[in-house]
Amino acid sequence: MLQKSGGIRLSESMHKHRFIFFILAICNFWIFGLAKAQEAMTVGEKESQVAFHSHGPLGLFSLFSAERVASGPFSIGVALYADYFFLNDFPVNGTDSERAVGRASLNWTPKQNLEFFFSGWALSSNQSDATSLIQQVGNINFGFKWAEDLSGTWSAGVLYEGDLRRPLYDRGLTNYPLSHTGFIVTTLRFTPIKLHANLGFRLDDTQDYAHPALTEKDAILLEALGENAIVGGVGMEVLLKRVNLSVEYSTEQTIQTANIDYLDHPQRVTLGFRYFPHAYPKLSFGFAADIGMFATRNATRIYKEPKYAFQAGITYYTGRGPQEVVVPESTSKLENTIVIGKVLDAKTEKPIGHAQINFCNSSVSPILSDPDTGLFKSYPLRKGDCLVKVAHPDYDELEMTLSLDGPELVQDFKLVRQSAPQGFLSLSIKDTEGQGIMADIAFPQIPSAQTVKTNLQGNIRMRLPEGKYLVEVRAEGKRSEQKIFEIIANSDVEGEYILADGSARLDNEKIVITRQVQFAPGKANIREESEVTLDDVANILQEHTEIKKLEVGGHTDATGSAVLNKRLSQRRAQAVVNYLVGKGISRGRLVAIGFGQDKPIASNATPEGRYANRRVEFRVISR
Repeated sequence: MLQKSGGIRLSESMHKHRFIFFILAICNFWIFGLAKAQEAMTVGEKESQVAFHSHGPLGLFSLFSAERVASGPFSIGVALYADYFFLNDFPVNGTDSERAVGRASLNWTPKQNLEFFFSGWALSSNQSDATSLIQQVGNINFGFKWAEDLSGTWSAGVLYEGDLRRPLYDRGLTNYPLSHTGFIVTTLRFTPIKLHANLGFRLDDTQDYAHPALTEKDAILLEALGENAIVGGVGMEVLLKRVNLSVEYSTEQTIQTANIDYLDHPQRVTLGFRYFPHAYPKLSFGFAADIGMFATRNATRIYKEPKYAFQAGITYYTGRGPQEVVVPESTSKLENTIVIGKVLDAKTEKPIGHAQINFCNSSVSPILSDPDTGLFKSYPLRKGDCLVKVAHPDYDELEMTLSLDGPELVQDFKLVRQSAPQGFLSLSIKDTEGQGIMADIAFPQIPSAQTVKTNLQGNIRMRLPEGKYLVEVRAEGKRSEQKIFEIIANSDVEGEYILADGSARLDNEKIVITRQVQFAPGKANIREESEVTLDDVANILQEHTEIKKLEVGGHTDATGSAVLNKRLSQRRAQAVVNYLVGKGISRGRLVAIGFGQDKPIASNATPEGRYANRRVEFRVISR
C-alpha cells in the first residue's frame, strides 16, 4: 500500500488500472493515426512540426533527433515537462516509491548546424513518509548538438550533454558532480515515417555525490553509483497533419557492474504522441507512456527501471522547422503539374541550398532546395499560369511566371547574388577656366570595371559598393588625373577634377605633342620634364584601344655624322617605346624607327631650325 502526500492511499491494482487505461488511450491514437497516414503519402511539402526533448534538444520523448531547424538570433525553443513513475520493491523488497519530476528547458539555434540547450529539473517523492534522502533531488542538464544534412533524407550529427547534480545539504552532500555524455545521432526520413537512432557513452561522476557515510542503498536511491555506461536507442515517428505518433526503445548498459547481462540493465519502450493545434502549429502538447523491461531481473546493485511511467509536456518554437513532404488537400485531387529542377547561382552555376520556393501564391510553406545539389520538387500544381517566387538571404529574390501544362515541367531558377551595401559617387569635371568638359571615368585598380563617360557638362553620378576606389579622369587634350574616394553605404560622396591642358592629343592618324621630348645631348636618356608628355601619349593609347600599331619615329638635326645620327635616333625612339611599355602599353602596339637627319621639318642653318628637327613623332600605322 502507498500513501500519497495528500493522505489518500492507493493500491498497486489502482496503479495498474491507470497504466492500462493510459496505454489503451495511446494505442487508440496510434490506430487512428496509422489509418490516416495514407493521407500524408502524397508528394508535396510543408513545414513539419517541431518539438523538443525534455532535456532541450530537438527530439522525441526518450531520443534525440539529428534534424536541424532554421537558425537565427531568435530561433528559440522552450519546453515544460512533468513525469510520473511508480517503483515497487525499490530500493529493497517490500518498499514502494511513487515520484514526480518537473523539468523546464531552453533551446537556441544560432547557426543552421548548431543548437545549444539547457534544462533544470527537480524530482520529488509523493509519499510523506519517504526518506528525506529522496524527498527532493534536482540537477541541471546542458549541452550542444552539431548536425548536418548528408542527403535529402538523411541527417547525422554529434551531441554533448553535461549533467550537473545539486547537492543535498541536509545530508552533508556538498559536491557538485558533473557527468558527461557524448552521442552520435542520426535521422532517416521516409515520409510519413522518420527513423531515429542514438548511440553514446556516459562518463559518470556521481560517485562524488554520495557521502562516504551513506549506504549503498542510499547511493542507489540517489542514482550515485558512478558507473560509466553505454547509452542509446532507436525510435520511429509517424507524421500526420496535426499529430505525430512515436515508438521508442532506449537502454543504459553499465560497463563496470559484474555478473549481469544485457537484460538486467534498465530498458524501456516509450509510446507517445504529440498534438499541434491548427491555429498554433509551433505549439505542441505531448503525452507518452514508458513500459519498463527486464532491469534488475538477476541483479540488485543497479538502478531499477519503473514498470511504467508517464510524461506530459508543452513545447513552443519561435522559428522555422525542417521540411516534410505532404500535399495540400486542395491540390491532391486536381489535374496538375509537378515542377522539378535546381536553384543555381546565376554567375557560377553552382547549386544553392535552402532556397525558399513558393508556387502560385500558395499558403503552403515554401519548398526548400536541397542543401548539396540545389534540387527541388514541387507538390502537384493546378495547370495554367503560376507565379513562382524564389528567395535566399544572400541573393536577390526571383519572380517568374510559369505556364503549367502536362504532368511534369523541368525548370531551373538562377539567382543573382546580392551586392554589398552601396553608396553614390558624384563627380564634376572642369577645365582650368571652370568650364565643364566631357570626360572618361576609369577605375585602374579594377580590371573588370568598364570605363564610363560623363555628360556634356562633365557631371556623373554613380552607384558603387562600399569601399575605397582609385578613380582616373581622362579628357581629350587634357592631362589625366587620379583621386581616391571612400564610398560609405547610403551616402553621397562628391568630387571635383580640374584638368589642365595636356601636352598630347590625337589628330586623325597621328598623336600631336605640344612639347618636344627632350634627351640628354648625344644620348638616349629621356629628361624628367618630358615624362609628362609621354604620360599623356600613354593615356591616349589607353583610351583609344582601337589603335593597333603606333610608329614612334626618332629624328635628329644634321650636325655630325649621318650614320651616327641614325643610330642615335633609333636608340631614342626605342627609349620612348620602353617608357610607354612601362606605363602599361603593350609592346606589340609599338614600333620604333630611327630616321636620323633624313626628314627635316626646318632649316639646319639656324639654332631654331636644328631644335625643331630634333624631335619624336607618333604616327598611327593601323587601327
